[in-house]
Amino acid sequence: MVNEKSKKSEEKKEKSKKNLFQLKKRLEQLEKEIESAENQKSKIENAMNGEEFIKYPVKAKTISAEYDAVSKKLNELMEEWGRVSEEIES
Repeated sequence: MVNEKSKKSEEKKEKSKKNLFQLKKRLEQLEKEIESAENQKSKIENAMNGEEFIKYPVKAKTISAEYDAVSKKLNELMEEWGRVSEEIES
């Protein structure tokens, strides 16, 4: 009976290690995705500051939509990063 409890305890520890590894891996992936989204957002912001943005309203509308989409995605990634970070710390 003691061996059975010990075995279950070891299995639980192993699952925790695997889960922690997966969480850390996801955190690294999120950091890469956040960096990419930030770079994309910066490029769009530069395009929004250019003359073409003012001269061509149709293009401006497309760029604005891209900016909104990237901003939304970046916020979602940051929120997930926060949740995963908290889960690792707990």
